[in-house]
Amino acid sequence: MQGSTVRVIVAVWAALLALGASVWAQEEGGARTILVKPLQQNPPGRLEFSVDKGCGAVYLHGEKLHVRVKSEQDGYLTIFDFTADGKVHIIFPNAYYQDNFIKGGVEYTIPGRLLPFEFEVAPPDGEEVLFAVVTQTKRDIVPSHYYDFKTVFPQLPGTPAEEAERISRGIEIIPAGEWWAAAMCHFRVGEPPAKTKGWGLFVGINNYLSELGAVGWIAIEGNIYTLPNLAYCVADAQAMSAALATTFAHERVLTDAQATFAAIREAITGWLATAPEDATVLIYFSGHGARVRDKNGDEADGWDEAIVAYDRQLILDDALAEWMGAIRAKRVVLIVDSCYSGTMERGIRTFKIDEASRPLFPPLKDGFITDFAGPGARGVANVVALTASRPDQVAQELPALGHGVFTYYLLEGLKGAADANKDSAITAQELYAYAAAEVKRRYGQEPQLHDGVGQPVVVRLLE
Repeated sequence: MQGSTVRVIVAVWAALLALGASVWAQEEGGARTILVKPLQQNPPGRLEFSVDKGCGAVYLHGEKLHVRVKSEQDGYLTIFDFTADGKVHIIFPNAYYQDNFIKGGVEYTIPGRLLPFEFEVAPPDGEEVLFAVVTQTKRDIVPSHYYDFKTVFPQLPGTPAEEAERISRGIEIIPAGEWWAAAMCHFRVGEPPAKTKGWGLFVGINNYLSELGAVGWIAIEGNIYTLPNLAYCVADAQAMSAALATTFAHERVLTDAQATFAAIREAITGWLATAPEDATVLIYFSGHGARVRDKNGDEADGWDEAIVAYDRQLILDDALAEWMGAIRAKRVVLIVDSCYSGTMERGIRTFKIDEASRPLFPPLKDGFITDFAGPGARGVANVVALTASRPDQVAQELPALGHGVFTYYLLEGLKGAADANKDSAITAQELYAYAAAEVKRRYGQEPQLHDGVGQPVVVRLLE
């Protein structure tokens, strides 16, 4: 009898999870873009949230899907599902399991072994977005009179964009001082169309590995330095992923605890290495940068630059160049919104130092980009690399923008402002020219470019 019940529930879920042509997800101001807004509010809590194959992964028809959730604190979990056919459902809690309280520090798998339902993926193909919110007190993010909770997975009445706005407003009115956390994850049913040549890896890290309530830290040259949590890197990665979804339909998004050294390495040397030669590959990173003394004599200023993975391991510029050498695609775009020098300021994407430590870190003369412009095996010839600032400058993030300064103007450019020749195709080179000019003019920060391709690389086609 229980087996029969499970099959019925699976059938209901299959109908819900069935995906079609994802028109709404690609519209300007669509649900994915709108759902970045809560992430720009600098949520006070951490929430790890993904599907079992990873955000951006492809699921085939008939596969079972599981959601993994781990909240920093006790709270009440709500999961919204934006389907490709333009519907929005609450999938947790639901009619089969209405207790949505979860314990902090415990990883939950939904559905778990004790839950009386399963999630099964069914056609048609397309993109699906899941958005999760955990609140300290039990509350309706969306007013309960908008939907009928007697249905298995309550459907909200509005369009995806309308419901995304409603969810965003529901989070905005959570009282100041009350703990909450939010996260987003998307996946695809069925392989992207064969004509889709874009592969994109998007990494954003706000919160680095540390004990609960402790200040983050990083070891550099045998000393310990503070690694402050950042506010907008996850929003950066999610927003860039959404803005480029039509061009880079093969996507993988790694945020916070998902973005370990091993996960980033595998995504580049494993997953992106499977992209065909005629593909365009884009790698985007938003998070902390650092530096260590050069050990192989290939840096003019004696320092290796690095980006910092979630588990506080450094990905040196040399290592990243080597990893990217495994990519077969003839066009690779690298975008890094980070800096490496160390700073005494707040809201800067590098490790924190004090006045006494400043003499240990003289101004950098060559930057992260050098290892992609360098000669011989050290260089990667087919890369267009965009970085947020000069080697001796900092990369800022600002509450007024809800993003890193560089990323904010990349996003503005992708809306159309960067299309300098008005041909409805935005290239990486055009995008850099627009963002660099705006960032320098407004904030004095000077983004850098290395063009190892030598011809336009399209990153977005305008509708």
